[in-house]
Parts: sequence; structure tokens; C-alpha cells
Amino acid sequence: MFRTNARVSETFDQIGLLSHDDRLPTHADHAKMGSAAQCPDYGVFEFGNLFSEAILGRPYDDLTKDEAADFVARFEHKVSDHMPLWIRLSLPVK
Repeated sequence: MFRTNARVSETFDQIGLLSHDDRLPTHADHAKMGSAAQCPDYGVFEFGNLFSEAILGRPYDDLTKDEAADFVARFEHKVSDHMPLWIRLSLPVK
């Protein structure tokens, strides 16, 4: 299971994009997302591993229990507990 918070303890999957622009992809286009280099795509960074690798040089899952506790303590107030989302939209054509 993909855990989406810094503590790797919860999963949040209620990300939504709202648009009234007919040139942008819709839910019906979901199956095509990411299928070509220039087409729209989206996702989230695995926050715990992203920061663990940047700060400690290895994935969160490879940390000892004490290392993981120290690592998670850094996120209490200094860093958001939410996963950063990324999105790539191709330029809409008329």
C-alpha cells in the first residue's frame, strides 16, 4: 500500500483538479495520461522516501526504528505533512 504522508502511516487520495476549460483533459482521458512524452500526466512524490533520501541518503523503509522516529520528528512542525503533487499539462490547442 502506498502511504502518502511523511510519517508513512496514512493514505490520502482525494486530490482533485477542477476546470471549466474544454481544452484540458477530463476524467474520461484518465487512461491516456502519461502515455506519451508530451501528453498530460500527474502524480505525487513519495514524500517520506523523497525527504529520507535527500536528508539521510537512503529510503525511509531502510531506516532503523530509532532513525525513523528521529526522521519523523523533523516533520512535526517544520515541514508540511502532505505529499507534494506534480502535474504536467500540455499546452491546450484551440
